[in-house]
Amino acid sequence: MGVIFGIMIVTKMDGYILKVIFAIGLSLIALSIIFKKETDLSFPCLKQKRYAYPFSTLFGIAATFLGIGGAVLNVPYLNRAGIPLKTAIAAGSVLGVIIAFIATLGYMLTGDGALGYINWQACLMIIPMSVLVAPMGVRVSHSLPVVKLKIIFATLLVIVALNMIVEVLK
Repeated sequence: MGVIFGIMIVTKMDGYILKVIFAIGLSLIALSIIFKKETDLSFPCLKQKRYAYPFSTLFGIAATFLGIGGAVLNVPYLNRAGIPLKTAIAAGSVLGVIIAFIATLGYMLTGDGALGYINWQACLMIIPMSVLVAPMGVRVSHSLPVVKLKIIFATLLVIVALNMIVEVLK
């Protein structure tokens, strides 16, 4: 539901505003990665429908605004609900695929181009390269200490966010 709501909102918004939202969102995620303290504290009540439904809707909207699969939002939530981290990561990955699939269909159906808002030239370049280098990324991520990995990822997010802000200011 959140993805559908997000698409309904995003498709009506100005591109500059979306770039600012994207930059702010990435910056907040980067800050969260750097400053979040690990804890064993869990809140099993988060598994209840009265919490899970509104949060999942909010995460779907946020994922649509940020153009992400949502795992960066879903995994911490699931972990805080008491789900073991590896299980939360696996579930977050599956949810990311579902969110991305629904968002892709939504953007295909709502855009004004031949295939909606989807830039298929970019897809044809990005998808094969992502598949090709993903195993290398997994190897590197498993070989680095968690602290270094967090710093590298957060730095990358900040660089992308700053690039987006520079585009807006041009």
